[in-house]
Amino acid sequence: MSLPVDAIVPDVINALRDTGVVIVVAPPGAGKTTRLPLLLRQLLAGPARGGSGGVKMIVTEPRRLATRSAAERMAESLGEPVGRTVGFRMRDETKVGARTEVEVVTEGVLLRMLTADQALEGVGMVILDEVHERHLDTDLALALLLDIRAVLRPELMLVVMSATLDDDRLSRLLNAPVVSCGDSPHKVDVHWEPALLADLPAKAATATLTALRSFDGDALVFAPGAAEIRAISRALDRSGLPPDVDVRILHGSAPVAEQRAAIAGSRPGRRSVVLSTSIAQTSLTVPGVRIVVDCGLQRSTQFDRDTGLTRMVTERCSQSTAIQRSGRAGRLGPGNSIRLWSSTEFQRSPPYDEPEILRVDLTALALRLTAMGIANPSSLEWLDPPTTLSWQVAVATLERLALAKSGVITDLGRRADRLAMDPPLAALLLMARSCGADRFFEASIACAVLDDPDVMRRTNRDEGLRDTIRAVMAERPGHASISNRAERFRRLVGVPEPMASGSLSSGAPTLAALVSRVFPERIAVRDDANASRYTLVSGVLATVDSAGPLAGERFLAVVDIDGDRREGSIWSALPLTISEVEADHAGAIQQIRTVTTVRADTLLIITATTATMLGRATLGITVALPTHEEISAEIVNVLTNHEFVRSVFATPEAEGLMARMNIARSVNSTLPDWSVAALVTNVSFVTAIGETFAYSAKLQASKAEVAITAPIVCACLLNTLAYRERDVLDELTPSKLLLPNGRWLALRYGFEDSPSEKREFVEIARVSAEARVQDLFGLQVGPTVGNGDVPVVLTLLTPAGRPTAVTADLAGFWQGGYRQVRAELRGRYPKHPWPEDPAAAIVKRPTNRRNSA
Repeated sequence: MSLPVDAIVPDVINALRDTGVVIVVAPPGAGKTTRLPLLLRQLLAGPARGGSGGVKMIVTEPRRLATRSAAERMAESLGEPVGRTVGFRMRDETKVGARTEVEVVTEGVLLRMLTADQALEGVGMVILDEVHERHLDTDLALALLLDIRAVLRPELMLVVMSATLDDDRLSRLLNAPVVSCGDSPHKVDVHWEPALLADLPAKAATATLTALRSFDGDALVFAPGAAEIRAISRALDRSGLPPDVDVRILHGSAPVAEQRAAIAGSRPGRRSVVLSTSIAQTSLTVPGVRIVVDCGLQRSTQFDRDTGLTRMVTERCSQSTAIQRSGRAGRLGPGNSIRLWSSTEFQRSPPYDEPEILRVDLTALALRLTAMGIANPSSLEWLDPPTTLSWQVAVATLERLALAKSGVITDLGRRADRLAMDPPLAALLLMARSCGADRFFEASIACAVLDDPDVMRRTNRDEGLRDTIRAVMAERPGHASISNRAERFRRLVGVPEPMASGSLSSGAPTLAALVSRVFPERIAVRDDANASRYTLVSGVLATVDSAGPLAGERFLAVVDIDGDRREGSIWSALPLTISEVEADHAGAIQQIRTVTTVRADTLLIITATTATMLGRATLGITVALPTHEEISAEIVNVLTNHEFVRSVFATPEAEGLMARMNIARSVNSTLPDWSVAALVTNVSFVTAIGETFAYSAKLQASKAEVAITAPIVCACLLNTLAYRERDVLDELTPSKLLLPNGRWLALRYGFEDSPSEKREFVEIARVSAEARVQDLFGLQVGPTVGNGDVPVVLTLLTPAGRPTAVTADLAGFWQGGYRQVRAELRGRYPKHPWPEDPAAAIVKRPTNRRNSA
């Protein structure tokens, strides 16, 4: 059967002969994965190219299921079993022979091949499939292959393939031509049926049943994860699925037998509904599929550098992913795609998926490059280079796990790299291996949970890992997946089974201690007020089941957590002791002393606490009296607060002193600035106040009380003045003035607005006084301060001491207002003088000195 890719084979071959590199863009169903590699074998035949002896072709696929399926279909097209001309390699399973020319491998296998032989001798062509998915291993493999071509083997041919691709960027990086075979071989009609997220499982089931009634062929339903697949499956059962329809499950954690059944196609006389994650959107051909129902969501990992946790994020898929999914319906004939979101949402979606290299933990990448002697990723050419911060975090993790030192891989690091596991898991297993078979057995189960957290969650919430270990050992139902995964880990590391009785090394650390060493950011400390609430060292808040086996434990070594930034759920953990925390993490424990102040008007209540911290988790808090230095520093800190300073200086005494300086400074600018803004930044002033009040602090059992009083503040202000400055202040702003009759006029200094109002004390100050009208007779102008520049605002009183007028212009008052006052009061107070011209009146000084005071 002819496929669209057949037409572009000559162009691909010419490009490879001319440049050695080509980008192939072909829609789903065009045959690029299973047809093109076989058609390109002719380039590897004959004499060795460039003297390399390379006659083998490597084809990479992003997933194990696609790897096996592609190899089997290519072998079937040749009429051969897998392992002859076409074979495959992936973790735990290899089928190749001496005559194998085409090896289909997972990207991880290719990277291990590159680690073992950086020249990739014996290989003449590498085909990277589905590059658009931008997996971390894909980007790394591409960067390493470009480096090999540039330095070691320019004759190595490279083919980069995808159905949808940002081909302009890739073409510039590879400096390679792009060969495209055009549109999808069959038309796919897209139908938009928006659904609310809460109703998505029911809507997906309804849309699937409607499509089965309306269109021919089998249905492929895309959901973000296994949980959603189960929900859609239950909704289909409730909706009355026709008896001739079989429901198949397809996701990465499903048993191999279920995966094979899902991609095998429907049996004669029956139809299939395949419920799948993104695993089926590329590379795989599910026979008979003419209907695609797409929820429009995908699940991806997101590494949070702040917390050290990797979160699973459900998000809207990119446009290229949606196109890939729809293309599944048109591989074998015209089809229909039902998208359960709107065309507007599609247009708002990003054109391509965000590269994993920009959003995942790069520790595995750092270990692999370090193992290859590449200490700096900038020495390679990347589509998107790793960010500096992410790379630094990854390198720091390798150093902490003792997998690398100063950019050079250690012996432990080489062993971890050969295991082809996530580096922290490899480190945990290797550490446990040295502690005996019992501990190693426990660690393998912990790693099985860490490697696939969903496997634990599918067995319901069981936080106590000890119970899981016992269940696996007893081969209880529901734990087969964990058991198989743990057994594979043990085989990789090399400890024989079954475990030997009493094989635990004397004094060996507990599994909880080992987990805490590998994942120190996952140590959790219980909240004193809530026995089921914890704070992780990374700062993440998390909970355990209040009725579960871990509730109330003081410390936990968390094995599995969902990674929610706000408040996560702990799915599996082990109790830790304080002695284990202190012994293994002493260098990270800090004593943080905190002094806090509570203000009650001008009363300060100062307390001190010492918190024992492990990261952002509090191990304990003790309360103690603040020291003299802490009290002084806290007072100084409070005095930098404008609002507090206002409240202190809002007393008549303090405000009067500041107003005096305001007036004096308007005449003599060499005097200091006593505005609030200036005082709070005057280090010597606030320090002096802090020291002064610290000595007056009232010490109690666990706190110190300090009353910030105006007299002391005023004394501190005056103490900042030199003798001459104080004399000038007194000269320019005296506290009283002598009147013609020998009496003293007491002056009050302040500001225009009320002391209770908010202000910066930058207004023009005022000076005021109260005096009986008769005491001012003989004055032609009113009293002043500041060398005559600032008039005193006078409140004029009757002989009985009651206010009758207010003026700052006494001369003007004598000419105007006095006449009215005289007319009103002379009859009421006939014994007191009321001259017609008060400014010219002759005033007698009192003979009694008590009256002149």
